[in-house]
Amino acid sequence: MKNMKKRFLSIFMVIMMVSGLFSAAALADDDDDDKFTSGSLTYELSDDDDDGREASVERCKTSAEGTITIPSAVTRNGVSYKVNSIEEEAFANCGGISAVVIPSSIREIDEEAFYNCSKLKKITFKGNAPEIDDDAFEKVTATAYYPSGNSTWKESVRKNYGGKITWKASGTDSGSSGSGESSTSKFTTPKLGSISNVTSGIKVKWGKVSPADGYIVYRKTSDTSWKSIAKLNGASKISYTDKDVKTGKTYIYTVRAVKDGKKSGYNKTGLKIKRLPAPSVNAANSATGIYVKWSKVSSASGYYVYRKTSSDGSWSRIAQIKGASNVSYTDKKVSNGRKYIYTTAPYSGSSKGAYISGKTMYRLVRPKVEELENESKLKMEVEWTENEKASGYQLQYAANSSFKDAKSIYITDEDDDDITIGKLTKGKTYSVRVRSYKKAGDHKYYSKWSDAKSVTIRK
Repeated sequence: MKNMKKRFLSIFMVIMMVSGLFSAAALADDDDDDKFTSGSLTYELSDDDDDGREASVERCKTSAEGTITIPSAVTRNGVSYKVNSIEEEAFANCGGISAVVIPSSIREIDEEAFYNCSKLKKITFKGNAPEIDDDAFEKVTATAYYPSGNSTWKESVRKNYGGKITWKASGTDSGSSGSGESSTSKFTTPKLGSISNVTSGIKVKWGKVSPADGYIVYRKTSDTSWKSIAKLNGASKISYTDKDVKTGKTYIYTVRAVKDGKKSGYNKTGLKIKRLPAPSVNAANSATGIYVKWSKVSSASGYYVYRKTSSDGSWSRIAQIKGASNVSYTDKKVSNGRKYIYTTAPYSGSSKGAYISGKTMYRLVRPKVEELENESKLKMEVEWTENEKASGYQLQYAANSSFKDAKSIYITDEDDDDITIGKLTKGKTYSVRVRSYKKAGDHKYYSKWSDAKSVTIRK
């Protein structure tokens, strides 16, 4: 009888796994429109500006190896996007990369962009010096090559950026004069790029203006006029994160270029966004799926729920939850034994909030206590349904139904589905429950507890 139950459960689990794979595959096609993956790189696409479409390198697969050549442009559905920046932690922990080629189109490299790329030894820049965050190459020891004769690569630019970088001039500037200035003498108004909520504040990006030697960032609200909030030195400093912001308040930003004390014009409309911070996120197995819960953002209209199945994967939006107080969602399209990562972003109108890197959970169906008997003296025999995707089980028993002062037993062999517990007290009634767990690294991910069963010790 026990073997028949196991065969039936094995067939049932296979059916559930196959159906889960189909549903997960269907969701994989539901990526946000602003994401695009080609080869080892995932890009964030932007076409907010009427004068052109731009892309930033959002993430490189940690499994990537050898030389990575970042293209100056990517094409999706026949539309070309200029690659102009490398996002925060885009190449972080890519331990197999030995060299990277950065095109002349790159204007900005964000913080910890190449964090802990332990095998990265050669960095080749093809154009003018971009704006590089002070920690962009943290825990990297490499030689960086820049175009000889290009005056934008000043000594003040050739720094360690959190790592140990040796700088060498090499080659030419691929047709550039090396002056770092545009061939036109016109002092143009900065082209506003994108605005977004990030974990530390509101980030604004704009296009580089040559021949500028810096920028002034302005901010206003619905009840205030434009006010200067930052002065940036260097033509390549084309982004700014405003950390002095309040949750729920809407801000508008614009930028002027500066050259020898003279100011350019500015976009009078500006870029507008409501400050929406990133919620904290938790995930746990429930009876019907994976239960995701997050902290409330009072000024939000609702939340977007995102999911991916690997650290290198792209986020897929799986749900839109309306209402600031609705802070949970159960993902039922999951497969037993599979890894899932969740995050949420608040929204309000056209403003999308920041989000954390994600919360990991392995889907595990909860076991069922099939048999609980007292067949031997002061002992009880427990049998439960086996989960072939589990690493082991935790069993609890107590002489009460609330499991107060319960004793726990860990069964580390995933093939075991029964146990005999002795040294019990005659006449007492014991409650028993079981849950499975999946071990990944040093962490254990648990299923939901089984329904409790009880037995009275009469022998």
